[in-house]
Amino acid sequence: MQSELTEQTNKPLHDWLDHEDAKGIQNTLITYTLERLPFDKLIHRPVNEWNTFINPQWIERIVTASVSKSSSVLQRKLPSMLEFLNLEEVVAEQVNAFSVERLEAIVLDISRREFRMIKYLGGVLGAVIGLVQGIVLVMLI
Repeated sequence: MQSELTEQTNKPLHDWLDHEDAKGIQNTLITYTLERLPFDKLIHRPVNEWNTFINPQWIERIVTASVSKSSSVLQRKLPSMLEFLNLEEVVAEQVNAFSVERLEAIVLDISRREFRMIKYLGGVLGAVIGLVQGIVLVMLI
């Protein structure tokens, strides 16, 4: 029974419900929310005053659920969205629109920064290698 319970609790809710049951739950949640929130008071007040009428725990739950749901939806939809946006061609068009001088300036600026970091990394590595060699030489003598 324990393995069956574990198996059933690992299933998503839509496996247990048909479309009508899901719609019923959705309608119940909407009704419950509409009954609990004082919409008549909220409509006539500025949005920045709504927090006085809404329980902070509700807001936290709503935000947490919204972020979780939207991140999972975004994760599923991101490849098709990127394909739809066709970013590769947009970037290629933008780069092709640059003048040669501007493109050269961008490349030189990036390479200067990167070469500077490589130079510092080389200095740090050289110092560490020299220190290790000195310690090894002292230990051998």
